[in-house]
Amino acid sequence: MAEAEGVVVVRGGAQGFVQEVTAGRHHLVADEPVAAGGTDRGPGPYDLLMSALGSCMSMTIALYARTKKWPLETVTIRLTH
Repeated sequence: MAEAEGVVVVRGGAQGFVQEVTAGRHHLVADEPVAAGGTDRGPGPYDLLMSALGSCMSMTIALYARTKKWPLETVTIRLTH
């Protein structure tokens, strides 16, 4: 079932770490690496958090460049945790 825009639902079982994430009409899987007891079926929570932060930064820079009519071709954001 697709969720409304702006709604994120996370579902997981009591065993393991695999989580099914629904964000509007998009579906993702989150997990932990094998070394942390997961099955590595998807990025971990910190990777997802850093992805969200990096996406926001990249989109903001691109929007600002378009607004200023600057000749920006690409934006690369590298984050570590």
